[in-house]
Amino acid sequence: EAGRRAVVTASGQVAAGAKTAWTVIANRRLVAAGAAAGLTALTAASYAVGRRAERHTHGPLTRMTGGRI
Repeated sequence: EAGRRAVVTASGQVAAGAKTAWTVIANRRLVAAGAAAGLTALTAASYAVGRRAERHTHGPLTRMTGGRI
């Protein structure tokens, strides 16, 4: 009885893994689009953070004159 339960449990786990793999394969376009969107967002965020870090602080007179003084 214990052996039968172990086989049933193992086969259920294999079936669940196969179903998950099939779902990923069936929706590969959606998965690829999500990965591309995530990569794009990560790239844009890192670019924005880099631009923000590069910005120099200016005093009030420089800001008022647009950097001419």
